[in-house]
Amino acid sequence: MPPEPDRERRTMQIERIHFEEVFDVAAGDFSFRSEGRTHYGVSLGHGTIPQAGATYAIAFGRAEDWNSVLGWRDLASQAVILKHSAAGLVLSTVYDIYWYGLFFFAGGFLFGGIRLALAFAALFIAGLGYMSFRNVQTLRRAKRALRSVGESGNSLDNSSAVCPGTVR
Repeated sequence: MPPEPDRERRTMQIERIHFEEVFDVAAGDFSFRSEGRTHYGVSLGHGTIPQAGATYAIAFGRAEDWNSVLGWRDLASQAVILKHSAAGLVLSTVYDIYWYGLFFFAGGFLFGGIRLALAFAALFIAGLGYMSFRNVQTLRRAKRALRSVGESGNSLDNSSAVCPGTVR
């Protein structure tokens, strides 16, 4: 039975990409050719531009979606680079509570008094806390999966929970 399309899009994917040619480098974006395909205007983040001839393992949140890059590793080294830090994700959640929590509290107060306002605020904060926890877990899984990819691009860890897919 094939996997559900929605579930397949949500699964983290590790891809091995050999940058045969890198061109059109500008402001952290670049274009490249790999295995006969050309990709235009992609970004890894942190201003990282791979050298021509380098091979990277890249963790995508959604298959082949360059906007969902979680992290990467040059297969010539063991250093894993994540696009976002766990602390940055948690800080982002705190900002969301600060900026949007007041609206949930005010909406609850307007429609049902202080009890409903506190309930709305608590649900909002719990939801953001859960999402923050899930995002940090995804980063940890991506880091483990990228560390487990060998220089040949094969996963050194056969656990599908750690490395959901390695594509060559």
